[in-house]
Amino acid sequence: MTTAAAQLRFAAEFATFLAAGAGLSLAILRPALLAAGVRPRMLAGVGFTAVALAAFLHGSLLVDDAADPALLAVRTAGIGLLALSCVEWDRGTPRRALAAGLVLLAAATVLVAVGETNDRDTLRTIGDWAMVASAAAVGFGVFTASRRSIVARVAASAAGTVLLVVLALSVALSAVVAGNVEDEAVRRNEALSRTTADLIRKEQDNAVKSSRLLAATLKGSPVIGPTLAPLAASQQESTQIRAALESLSQAFYASGPLLYVTARGDAPGHVAARVDIDADRALALAGSRVVTDALAGGSELRPVGSVQVIGDEVLSVGAAPVFEPDAFGQSSLVGVAVATTRIDATWWEAKTAVEDGALVARGRVVSAVGRNATGTVVDAAKASLLAGQGATRSDGSVLASASPVILADGTPELAVVTFTPASAVAQVREDLFRTLFLVALGAALLALIASAIVGERIGSGVRSLTNAAEALRRGDLRVRANVESDDEVGVLGEAFDTMATSIESMAADLREAADDEARLRGRLEAIVAGIGEGIVAVDNDGVVTAFNQSAEALAGIAAADAVGRPVQSTLRLESVDGDDLSARLVRPGGAAWTGTAELVRVDDGERVPVAVSAGAIRGIGGELAGAVLVVRDTRREREVERMKTEFLSNISHELRTPLTPIKGYAEMLKARPVPPEKVGLFLDGILEATDRLERVIDLLVSYAAMEAGRLTVHAEPLNVRDVLDRALGRWSRRAGDSHPLARKVARGLTTISADRRLLDRSLDELIDNAIKYSPAGGRVTLTATLSDNGHGPAVEFSVADRGVGIPADHLDAVFDDFRQLDGSATREFGGLGLGLAYVNRIVRAHDGTLTCRSVPGKGSTFTIVLPMERAES
Repeated sequence: MTTAAAQLRFAAEFATFLAAGAGLSLAILRPALLAAGVRPRMLAGVGFTAVALAAFLHGSLLVDDAADPALLAVRTAGIGLLALSCVEWDRGTPRRALAAGLVLLAAATVLVAVGETNDRDTLRTIGDWAMVASAAAVGFGVFTASRRSIVARVAASAAGTVLLVVLALSVALSAVVAGNVEDEAVRRNEALSRTTADLIRKEQDNAVKSSRLLAATLKGSPVIGPTLAPLAASQQESTQIRAALESLSQAFYASGPLLYVTARGDAPGHVAARVDIDADRALALAGSRVVTDALAGGSELRPVGSVQVIGDEVLSVGAAPVFEPDAFGQSSLVGVAVATTRIDATWWEAKTAVEDGALVARGRVVSAVGRNATGTVVDAAKASLLAGQGATRSDGSVLASASPVILADGTPELAVVTFTPASAVAQVREDLFRTLFLVALGAALLALIASAIVGERIGSGVRSLTNAAEALRRGDLRVRANVESDDEVGVLGEAFDTMATSIESMAADLREAADDEARLRGRLEAIVAGIGEGIVAVDNDGVVTAFNQSAEALAGIAAADAVGRPVQSTLRLESVDGDDLSARLVRPGGAAWTGTAELVRVDDGERVPVAVSAGAIRGIGGELAGAVLVVRDTRREREVERMKTEFLSNISHELRTPLTPIKGYAEMLKARPVPPEKVGLFLDGILEATDRLERVIDLLVSYAAMEAGRLTVHAEPLNVRDVLDRALGRWSRRAGDSHPLARKVARGLTTISADRRLLDRSLDELIDNAIKYSPAGGRVTLTATLSDNGHGPAVEFSVADRGVGIPADHLDAVFDDFRQLDGSATREFGGLGLGLAYVNRIVRAHDGTLTCRSVPGKGSTFTIVLPMERAES
C-alpha cells in the first residue's frame, strides 16, 4: 500500500469513528433528538457502537485486512442496526443524511473488501473516499439533529471543532511520519550505495598495488627473470611462468585471476600465462584498456588500474609493467603483470553491509547480492550514470538508490545500486500509523466526554428558554421563560420575555415588510437572470429603471446617465433594414420577442451587431410592471463565422490547386500515348503536386494533434550543419534557379538537443514561405549562429528572403492561427494561414522563441532561437 493510500485509509476510518462516536454521544445524552421510541434509540446506540468499533479496529491496524470476516460482521451489523433505527426516525434532514451515509458506508465496505481481496488499489481508493463521504453525511445528520437542543448543539459544536482539529493534526502528522520513514529509507539506501562505490574504487587501488607487487616479484623470479628479455612463446616457458603465477596466487593473491602478458615486439599483448581464468576471458582482459595502457607505459612507476566487465564477471584490475635490463644495461619493457579482484556475491557479503544490491554496467546487472534485481534498479543506474551523481527510483515495490563508480580516468561506467523492498517501509509506516491512531482516538474520546459535560452544565437555563420558544412558535404569545440568573442566560431570558410581550404587535409589521421584500426580490431576480449580457429594464412608460455594466459597455453610456431617462435616448437599436427597434420598449407589451439588430453607440456612433431578447416584468398581482431587454454582443460570433468561411475557402483552394495538375496529367497519360520524355515531366508534375497536397494534409493533421495536446518532443543530439544541409537537399530542386539557396554556419557550432522531425518541418515551413512570398525570385539564405539570450547558450536558425516583406503593424498577427495578410478569395499568395502558427508551437515546445524582422518590399527574416541543451520536462 502506498503512503497516500495509507493516509487515506487512516483519515477515512478516523472520520468514520468520529462520526459514529458523535452519534453514540447524542443517542446516550439526548436520545429524544433522534427518535421518539425506545426501540429505535437502542438500535441507534448499538449500531453507532458497532460502526465505531469496526473503524477503531481497522484504523488502528489491530485488524489489518479489510476483508476479515469478523471485521465485516461487526461493520455490517452496525449498518443494519442503524438502518432499522433510521426507519423510525422523524422525517427530515437528519434521517435523509443518515440514510445517505449508511448507503455510502455499505458501498465503501464492499469496495474496500473486494479491493483488498483482489489487490485492486483503485477499488480500495474509491471505497476509502466513499467512507469519508459517509462519515461526512452521518456527521451532518447528527449535527443537524443536535440543532434542536441548545445543550446538544453547544456540545456538538465544541466536540466537532476539537475533533476536526484532532483529525487535521492526525492526518498532518501521519503525512509527516510517512514522509520521514520514506526519506530515511532513501537516505540509508543512498549512503549504502555511495559507501559501496567507494569500496569498489578502493579495490581498484588495491589491485594496482597488487599488480605492482606481482611485477616486482616476477622480475626477480628465478624462472622468469633470466628469460624475460629473450622470452620465446614456447609451451615449456609458458608452463613455467604459469607455475610461478600459481605459486604466487596461492601465497599472496587468492581473490581473482592473475595474468602475465608479454610485450615482445613480434607478439605484443600475448598472454604468456594465466591463473584462475579461461583463455577467452584472459584474451579479453589482455586487450582491455588498462592492460593496453600498461603496455604503453614508459617507466617502472606507471602501473594503472580500472574496473572491467569481462564476460559476465566484474573485475577490479591492476596492471604493472615488468622491466628487465637488456644487453646494454638499459631497462626495457618485457611484459605486464595483471592482478585482479572479483566483484561478485562473495565480495559483496565479505566487504559490504548491503543485503540487496547490484552493480550495473551498459544497461545490465553484472554483479548482485540478495534478491533478484528489477528494472527499477537498472533505471536508477542509468539515471545515475547519465547525471554523474546519485539517483533514486521507485516502482512501488522496490526503492532503489544508485551511485556511479568513478574510474581512474574520471569516467562513470558502472553504478552501484542498493535497494529496499517497499514492504519493509510500509511495515514501519503502519506501526507508526497504529500508534498515531490510538493517540488521536484517546484525544477524540476525551474531547467528546468534555464537550458533553460542558454542554449539560449550560443546559438547564437554555432548556427553559427552548421550551418557552417552542410554545411561542405554536402561537402561545403569553408564554414566559422565567429564567432568573445573573449570567448571559438570565439576560437572554429577560429579553425573551420582553420580546414575547411585543411580538403580537410586530406580527402585522413583519407581514407587510415580507410583502415589500417579495416584490423587490421578484424584480431583482428578473434582472439578475441575464446578468452575463447587457440588461436594460424599463417601466410601463418606457423610462429606464436598471442599466447594468454590460449595457454600459455596449451602449457607450454610463448607468447614472441612463437611469431615469427614456429608453430611446439611451439605447438605439436598428434592424438590418434600418428600422428603429427602441420604440418597442417605450410602451412594453406582455409578449416576449427576440431578434437581431445593430446597436448604435451613444459616445462614438459605432455600430455593434447584437442579439436582442425582450420580456415583460410583472408585479405580485400579475400586472404589467415594465419590461427587461437582454442585449448580447455578437461581434465575436460573426468574426468566428468569418474565419470559418475564410478557412473553408482557403482549404478548398489549397486542396484543389495540387489536384488540378494531378488530374490533368493523369488524364493526358490515359487519353493518348505520350513520348517518354514527356511522361517523366508529367510524372514529376504529379509527384510535385502530390507532395504539396501531402504537406497540406500533414499540416492539418499535425496542427489538430497539437490542438489536442499530443505534441511530444523527442529530443536527440543533432549536428547543426547537418540540419541545414538536409534542408538544402530537400529544397534545392523545388526552389529552382529563381530562388537559389545558400547556407551559413558559424564556427564553433556542433550539436543541439532537439526533435529532428519537428525541427526539419519548422525549417521547411519557413523556406516554403520564403519562396512563396518572393514571386520575383531572389536568394534564400539559411543561417545558423551562436547566441546568448540571457538564459544560456542558444542557436539561432534564420531563414531570410528578398520578397514582398510584411508591414510593421502586421508582424505580431502573422503568428496567429488561420491568419493571412490577405484573406480574400482573390489573394495573390495561397496557404492555410497555419504554417507560422505551427512553427511557433513547435519552437515553444522546445523552450525556444520565434521572431520576425521584415522591411516591406525588401524581404523578411524569420529566426528560431533554441537552447543548446533542452531542460528535462
